[in-house]
Amino acid sequence: MDRRTFLKGTGVGFLSLAAGGARAAGGGESQDMDPLVGTAIVDAHAHPDAFFSGRHTDRSSTLESISALRMAASSFSAVGDKQGRERGPWQAESMHAVRLQLDAVRDWAAAGKVRLIRSAAEIVSPSPGAPPGAIPALEGAHPIGEDPDRVDALHSQGVRIITVMHYAMSDLGDCMTCRSHHKGLSPAGRKVVERMQRLGVLVDVAHADSRTTRQIVEVMDRPVVDSHTSLCPGSEDSTCGRLRTWNDMEHLAKKGGVICTWPLAYTRANAKRETFRDWALELLEMKRRLGVAHLGIGTDGGGSLPALIQGYRDVRDLATLARTMREVGFSPDEIAAVFGGNVRRVFQQAVG
Repeated sequence: MDRRTFLKGTGVGFLSLAAGGARAAGGGESQDMDPLVGTAIVDAHAHPDAFFSGRHTDRSSTLESISALRMAASSFSAVGDKQGRERGPWQAESMHAVRLQLDAVRDWAAAGKVRLIRSAAEIVSPSPGAPPGAIPALEGAHPIGEDPDRVDALHSQGVRIITVMHYAMSDLGDCMTCRSHHKGLSPAGRKVVERMQRLGVLVDVAHADSRTTRQIVEVMDRPVVDSHTSLCPGSEDSTCGRLRTWNDMEHLAKKGGVICTWPLAYTRANAKRETFRDWALELLEMKRRLGVAHLGIGTDGGGSLPALIQGYRDVRDLATLARTMREVGFSPDEIAAVFGGNVRRVFQQAVG
């Protein structure tokens, strides 16, 4: 993808000074020094205020913080496999549990706390005092079971992103942290992702193992996202856990997909990811190998990551990442693309 096409696709040929609101790390940076001013920020995967469980143990994404950041849109992801993890691959009550979670988001919209987003045209930076955008989503398509008609039901409830796999064994395919059951995407899984594509639901391959991910990409005519991950320091899938190898990232990028990185901190014998600089340098290497058009942000805020980048408290600290990206060589246009333009582009292609 050449630079002109990339900038046209992301809608970030230049940064406007008309919007902003990211928190400075020291608490008072002027807007002309803020690299997120004017950026339509999109968090590709989050559970704000941990609405899926009702227990606010993780405050890294909240209505307060995404509003303060003036975020254009955040995924509000219901969790679909809680029953599956406790009692088996699929339970009839799972869909009911998902509906209750989605009702909480609709209640916030009715109260004027968020704006429901159902198309890419609605992903715009909110004006001062306006609510942030909320994209109803589902993590773990286990309630769908082997019936693709349930995708229609979720779509009618406003769901526009589905993370096909999660932690429990599924009828649809294999996950990164599960015992292999289907040897990749199952026949039912293929029907489900094909239905998602037909209806206009963005397919998210986060949590899918390498084989399932590649088979989903091959089935799709449109780009997909990996909404929350980071680079695996090794090349063997068996050592990566929830991290992605270069091979998988390159496979996603070749079909126009976007890989979204998160504030997870880790230290391994051959690598560490502990600081904003580590995160920015990882993105720089991803830019070099994949192209900046394939990078995004997905914080998993509210999902209780086991460890966070030093100094990362909540989504407002994404401003620190953006400043660090400037320091290591990203341009303003590239930062705007990574922080929202690229995800908005694939959302437009998948959802409309």
